[in-house]
Amino acid sequence: MIIGIVGCGGIARAHVSALCLNPLITGLALYDVSADNVRLLSEISTVPVICCQDLKQLAGVSEGFVICTPNHLHVSVAEEVLRYKQLPFCV
Repeated sequence: MIIGIVGCGGIARAHVSALCLNPLITGLALYDVSADNVRLLSEISTVPVICCQDLKQLAGVSEGFVICTPNHLHVSVAEEVLRYKQLPFCV
């Protein structure tokens, strides 16, 4: 199962570390407005990573997603991802 991570800052590190311990997780799809944040987060993953260029790409390759953005952005991020594909998500 590939899980998308939207927002690759501090809290995302904890989610990536936990997800990598789950044997059902076969990969991660990462998206952030900062390519540097995506690169840095991808370096701590022990599963394959897809570095996404936008939320549409993340939705297309993911089977669920975690929102790791500032709280005031959670609703707009969830709405945008869900416009592309109905996925389970966690905020």
